Amino acid sequence: MSHPRAAGESAAPTFECITSLPVSADKAWNWHARPGAFERLSPPWRNLEILERPERLENGCRLIFRIRQGPASIRWVALHEDVEPGRGFTDVQEKGPFARWRHRHGFEPEGDGSTCRLVDRIHYALPGGILGRAVLGGRIREDLSALFAHRNRVLLQDLAMHRRYASDRPLRIAIAGASGLIGTTLGAQLETGGHEVVRVVRRPPGVGEVGWTSEGRWIEGQRLEDLDAFVDLAGAGIADGRWSPSRKRLLRSSRVDRVRAVVAALGTLDTPPKVFLCASGVGIYGDTGHETVSESSPLSSEGFLAPLARDWEAAAAEASELGARVVHLRFGVVMSPRGGALARMAPPYLAGVGAVPGDGRQLLSWITADDTAGAIVHGIFTPELEGPVNVTSPRAAPLGDVGKALGKALRRPHWGTLPAAGLRLALGQMAEETVLQSTAAAPTRLLETGYEFRNTELVECFRELYGRAVGPSPEVA
Repeated sequence: MSHPRAAGESAAPTFECITSLPVSADKAWNWHARPGAFERLSPPWRNLEILERPERLENGCRLIFRIRQGPASIRWVALHEDVEPGRGFTDVQEKGPFARWRHRHGFEPEGDGSTCRLVDRIHYALPGGILGRAVLGGRIREDLSALFAHRNRVLLQDLAMHRRYASDRPLRIAIAGASGLIGTTLGAQLETGGHEVVRVVRRPPGVGEVGWTSEGRWIEGQRLEDLDAFVDLAGAGIADGRWSPSRKRLLRSSRVDRVRAVVAALGTLDTPPKVFLCASGVGIYGDTGHETVSESSPLSSEGFLAPLARDWEAAAAEASELGARVVHLRFGVVMSPRGGALARMAPPYLAGVGAVPGDGRQLLSWITADDTAGAIVHGIFTPELEGPVNVTSPRAAPLGDVGKALGKALRRPHWGTLPAAGLRLALGQMAEETVLQSTAAAPTRLLETGYEFRNTELVECFRELYGRAVGPSPEVA
């Protein structure tokens, strides 16, 4: 359990948060020292970009990142000092928004050493002296409390996940679309668990990357030998613009044609991956009205999105000829302030003018980014999971209820509904088959195979995503 304390009235404020962890100090240290730890601990309500990261956690190395707040941005340079493997390390701000910032991460063994305490202790000073403390002191303490509630919740949940999906060796997993919302979350979850992530990119590859050419060939493809899994999340954004004829061709080629080429290229390897997981979407069911569908329900053949998803899955299914277990990841609407539907929906609510399009009764199959990535991890490690899998939360919700939940979490009004005519005029068929369509897809296969969701309630989900969660971080057994 976390116990944050702040002595904000002193000339040199100190913030302290103590959290009991169900792992040894060495294991807690390893999690923090691996690639992906900073991404996992970064709050989703902050627009944060990593500019430079060290190859390993050691004295003298630096982490450089940028925080954007509207049109403004802050560059933060953190120097690592007092690095003691298995015991702790210190981040010192060399450049950033504080007059002084020194953050000690300490790992203290408890009892027989199978558990430990994570002690986060921050000594900081605000710019502007007494005036800065008077104006910003209370806000900073609130921000730190929200930040560490989030950090420790994620840490406890991730440690439980890594324990649940423990393996006798680290896996090698390639991710196409690794820079997207789901891909970055998945990559960080896997890396903090000790697995090797190979990112497939469409540019000259860097460290830990493999290039993919427009001609359908690998650059340094030998790095894809002996993969345990290949996760394909790439594709042009479905809701990024009106579906003109050229846009439809791009959506199809970036999915169907590209996945077919990827599978063919994987077939040229001496040892193709054992598991092939490929993105799809619940749009494959079409408009289901108020009926809840499962993976065994009939598929739609109407419109543009459903036939596209069917052809997309058919292309991915060709990987079974390579001996791979194929999983079709039928994603719902992924909720995150960092992108997608929520990033478009939240700003009007934050401004106090939030409403939803249509009559608000259309059902939305939603899921958080953490649960989306967690479901993919579950798919990698669960041999009996094969074929279509609905990657959605257990309960779809009417869009009007989603708006009400967002307003409640943000403490802002929900003004009801907006006429759909304007959206149809602006976005045409894309609006009809995404925002205005009703699809309730149940995650039957995930539940049958034992996946444990992190978020199932909308209000609590939005509170966590925007740093408004109430109460201490949860204990995870």
